[in-house]
Amino acid sequence: MVRPLGHPGWLGRVRLRGYDGGMSNTAVNIDKMSPTERLDLIEKLWESLADSPPDLTAEQRAELRRRSGDLDDDIAAGRPLGRPWAEIRARLNGKTDKP
Repeated sequence: MVRPLGHPGWLGRVRLRGYDGGMSNTAVNIDKMSPTERLDLIEKLWESLADSPPDLTAEQRAELRRRSGDLDDDIAAGRPLGRPWAEIRARLNGKTDKP
C-alpha cells in the first residue's frame, strides 16, 4: 500500500520496480521512475549513509559542537527556535535589515 505524501513513513511502504534495494551492477533508469519511486531511491541512499558517516575535518566537528551547544543554550533559556516565515520572507525581499 502506498501512503499519501506527508504521511509519516509513507516512503517505507513504496517498493521500486526493477530496483532490489541493494547495490548491484543493475542499472536503474531514473527517467522511467515515477516521482514516488525516485523519492524511495533517495530515501534508501540517504539511509545507507547512516552506516558510514562522512569523515569530518576537525573544524567541521568543532562547528557542529558549537552549533549544538548554541541550540542547547537557546532551549535552556527558553528562546524561540528559528524565525517566523514572515520575517524570513521580508528579509529575502529586502524589507528589513534584521540578520
